[in-house]
Amino acid sequence: LLEIRGAPVFKTVASPRAADALERSPEDVVALYRAGDPPAIPGVGKAISDKIAELATTGRLGFLERLHAELPPTLVELLAIPGVGPKTVRLLWERLGIESLDDLRTALRAGTLRAVPGLTEKGIAGLRAGLEVVDRRSARLTLGTAERIVDGLVGALEDVPGVRSIVPMVSRPVVAYGF
Repeated sequence: LLEIRGAPVFKTVASPRAADALERSPEDVVALYRAGDPPAIPGVGKAISDKIAELATTGRLGFLERLHAELPPTLVELLAIPGVGPKTVRLLWERLGIESLDDLRTALRAGTLRAVPGLTEKGIAGLRAGLEVVDRRSARLTLGTAERIVDGLVGALEDVPGVRSIVPMVSRPVVAYGF
């Protein structure tokens, strides 16, 4: 969302770097922030540290909520199109109100992209081809996505009365009930 909004590069790379540092931290960062003793994390400056503190203590992030109020969150799905970057997404949104893949499909069918300065016929053909790639790709599930779904299901089923164990398998999870 920051990239689409046109934020400076240093701001757009700072958050992923901080997330990586937090993920790799051997400490319980959330507990330390909640205790009022934020750890020194390499690559995390005061601005991001303040955001982490807000998120850890309130469960919300006002900065992200303001971004969501400024920009439709569906704009991010347009970045999944090969060759489409934040500047193109911003251009499509500001000029034509395109906020989603469906909006882009509609604009391509209607031919309205030709009216956007800076979009050539070649660029429009690239958008069409990239959208086809996304459509083919979305029919499949990545292993990481599948694992997150399975982990969520396992977590939801672990506390069900009568469930003794849950063993995720390659083909499907097996749930054993004890009665």
